[in-house]
Amino acid sequence: LVKLKGDNLGVFTENTIFAIQGTDPSTGLRRVEISPSSGALEYSVLNIGQPVFLDFIGPATLATTDQYGDFNSGRLADVAAPWFLERLQLPTRNQTTDRTFVAAYVMRNKRQARFLFADGWQATLTFTPADGVMATTQRFYGDWQDRDATAITVLAVCHGTTSTGQDVAFMSFGRDPASSRYRY
Repeated sequence: LVKLKGDNLGVFTENTIFAIQGTDPSTGLRRVEISPSSGALEYSVLNIGQPVFLDFIGPATLATTDQYGDFNSGRLADVAAPWFLERLQLPTRNQTTDRTFVAAYVMRNKRQARFLFADGWQATLTFTPADGVMATTQRFYGDWQDRDATAITVLAVCHGTTSTGQDVAFMSFGRDPASSRYRY
């Protein structure tokens, strides 16, 4: 569930996106279809001033859903589409490495939406007024001292905003905290 403009509450499922309009159940609430045939992956919906989420094609906003005609028109990260597609569409049973989507979090002070995957990779979408959306990828690695090149996998994320407006993300990693440079 994500607050949308006005008195709308966005409901994102894997198969559809709709809004619930209204403020008082006694006077009636109304369901408004936004995207009847496209949804969002579980745990991928972020609010960065507008909803940003992953569907089975890649990063999207409500403006890029099929309600507005051509489904692929205006995707957020066209250049990174092959990278996302191999993680979002390939059957996991045929992969030697689990690349499935794990979680997402926001860094508003950097204008970023970050998406984490089971193979230790993170995709970062940076929203800039001049360049639009830039997609980059990063990987969490082991201890610098040991030159450990194995990826650290993120198991879960909890993110939020402090009372002073600072974004925070708490992660659990598939790694012993004593042998990592990351704070736990």
